[in-house]
Amino acid sequence: MDIRIEYFTEPNGDFIALVALLDTEFTAKNGELQKFYEGFNKLDGMRDFFVAYQEEIPVGIAAMKRHDQDAYEVKRVFVKKDYRGLGISKLLMKKLEEKAIQNHTRSLILETSATFTTARNLYRSLGYQDIENYGQYVGMSLSVCMRKEIGE
Repeated sequence: MDIRIEYFTEPNGDFIALVALLDTEFTAKNGELQKFYEGFNKLDGMRDFFVAYQEEIPVGIAAMKRHDQDAYEVKRVFVKKDYRGLGISKLLMKKLEEKAIQNHTRSLILETSATFTTARNLYRSLGYQDIENYGQYVGMSLSVCMRKEIGE
């Protein structure tokens, strides 16, 4: 399966459509609690967007934004159900890491749900390690925060 990853500095229509699918999945899994997290998942402040395409079909997304001087925060990593297990998430994460290095950052951080075992396993397989919850996730028992050192 040929997967093409495209980079954007603004979210395009394909990115926004897949964000809507991601949010629907999160709501189905997290119920009412998801409303609390919605405020943390807005596209404000993001400037690096990636969309994975299989032919012309958008099948996955990932983005990041500056967290602080030394780190970017990974946001909105998602692959459509029918395309999972094909390594697309790993390709997207690799593109984020490459872009973060180009942007001269030292690390990537992220937050995922404690209930998303597959996501946590993916991040760990890519070298991300659990850290104390940061920012808005402090005290959130369902949040798992992770970090990977990537730069100088």
